[in-house]
Amino acid sequence: MGYRGSRERGRQEIELAAQHGELAADDARVILVLIYTRERPYQRAYDELAGLLRKYPRNYLLELDMAGMALLMKRPDQAIGIYQDVLRKRQAMTPHSAALAHLELGRTLSLMGQRGDAAAEYRLAAAAPDFAGSRDEALKLLHPYGRH
Repeated sequence: MGYRGSRERGRQEIELAAQHGELAADDARVILVLIYTRERPYQRAYDELAGLLRKYPRNYLLELDMAGMALLMKRPDQAIGIYQDVLRKRQAMTPHSAALAHLELGRTLSLMGQRGDAAAEYRLAAAAPDFAGSRDEALKLLHPYGRH
């Protein structure tokens, strides 16, 4: 019972679909991002996200994922730049989306030891309309900083 096969061959099939597929190429790219993230060739995941962003330039979630990849590749300055760029373009974003970007930027700044800047981002996230628990998370992350 169950499925049998080669992990390597399966990945190659998905890469082939991403390169040459007509109907499911973008779906295959998203799956490759997941595979590359799990297997840790983070640059390849980042590159796939960048390719998707070129095709879907208004999809800020791709940019947020790219910032996360930059963090995984130990490039926090690049991640901060991506988060800040997303927020600069926020007029095209809903307030809910901006809350998520502020939250992730705050986390990145905190990792870099920039506590004051992180707290400011958490406050912005907490003040924005809630997005999938973003407000509660921001308030939780603000707690060690004292005043909200």
